[in-house]
Amino acid sequence: MYTAITTLLKIGWTISTKAPLGSDPRRKMYAITASEHAVLEGETARLEAMAANARNIFDSERGHHP
Repeated sequence: MYTAITTLLKIGWTISTKAPLGSDPRRKMYAITASEHAVLEGETARLEAMAANARNIFDSERGHHP
């Protein structure tokens, strides 16, 4: 897991942030960057469209028509 986090930090997809107030100070927190958030939204939309298409194909093969 740490290798993946280090890689994401190096390529600029994540940033290190401060732990919430009152939490263990040794706790490390990370967040995705704004540009990566936009990429994630686009990928999510693409996967949702693929899943909807698969459901339509599955339903049509079973004789169901939405």
